[in-house]
Amino acid sequence: GNLDLYLKVPFSDPVATEVKGTYRLINNKAQFDMPVPELSNVNGDVNFSHHGVDIKSLHAEAFDSRATLEAK
Repeated sequence: GNLDLYLKVPFSDPVATEVKGTYRLINNKAQFDMPVPELSNVNGDVNFSHHGVDIKSLHAEAFDSRATLEAK
């Protein structure tokens, strides 16, 4: 995958640190520690910041079916 990262750390006020970025998944696999099938051919962007995570149109396959995932 690819990572685009923005990081701002003000030395005079480190509590005001900002982070945001995007991780692009390219033909990845995802396996969970719960009874969920392994996902294959995972493709899409995971956007993140110091506020949280945002996933739009993450595509994957499980049980020979395609799925689209979104999360906030």
